[in-house]
Amino acid sequence: MSGAQTQQFDYVIVGAGSAGCLIARYLALHTDATIALVEAGPSTGDIRTSVPVYYLRLYGSQFDWGFATVPQPQLAGRRINWPRGKLVGGCGATNAMIYLLPHELARQRPTWNDDKFTAECPFSDLPLGRLQQLQLASEHFLEVAEQIGWTRQATWASATPGTCGPFTLTQNADGSRAHVGQSIASQTNNASDRLSIFAGHEALLIHTDSGAGRDWRVRSVLTRDRSGVEHRFFAGTEVIVACGAIGSPALLLASGLGESLRPIGCHLQDHLVYPIIYQHKTLPAFPRRFGTRIRDAFRRGKPSPMHSN
Repeated sequence: MSGAQTQQFDYVIVGAGSAGCLIARYLALHTDATIALVEAGPSTGDIRTSVPVYYLRLYGSQFDWGFATVPQPQLAGRRINWPRGKLVGGCGATNAMIYLLPHELARQRPTWNDDKFTAECPFSDLPLGRLQQLQLASEHFLEVAEQIGWTRQATWASATPGTCGPFTLTQNADGSRAHVGQSIASQTNNASDRLSIFAGHEALLIHTDSGAGRDWRVRSVLTRDRSGVEHRFFAGTEVIVACGAIGSPALLLASGLGESLRPIGCHLQDHLVYPIIYQHKTLPAFPRRFGTRIRDAFRRGKPSPMHSN
């Protein structure tokens, strides 16, 4: 660590997922602070992070942390995959692009402010759309939901009980994926001299000063880049850990802060991936391969199975 390269910023943000990009954008646009946004993965993805239908191919790739649960007794000892995005944009660059507003109960809390959420949330200006080509099986599902009394909506983003509809998606006009990592640089262009994005820097430890008990502050972050070189980012104001429900507690524990911050990781939430595969005797199957006609339609922005999540 003594040979680590050092840099000084006002704020150091660890993790360039949706939360990290939001915080970086807010600080860049509303303060004069210098900001380091540190991300373990690369700055961009490849065709799989652009074409919606390919998102399942990202699991276990270089853009996924590759987490899984411990063996589950209720599943005969099987593990459940727990994909987490590993690039600028985080899971927004690798997931199924489903856009959901906070639940109504959360928005009823006294601390909630709709105007502030809209103004400061990076998703408020992400391109939104709906499935350009609804699969026949999905259409039948929605018809049955209506038959049992659910209210169908043109696009479904509210998570309101008793409603259904095609998901609202974070999708560009041409059908490609939209995520906050794509726009963080352009949105903060006027602050480009103050916001620095360090992709390929995996955080190893966060360092505190020598305060006793809880009377201490985090002062710096130690990272290692893809070449194996260590870097230490000092924060004059604050270090912000935004590594997700798994990564944030893991980094704090690795840094020896488990006892000081107990119960560490409490109330952080995430979801696993457990696919359900079924066969139907009459409904057409989703295509396994995409021929020239389908690929050409996608390139022209016309509805095609490749737009589907």
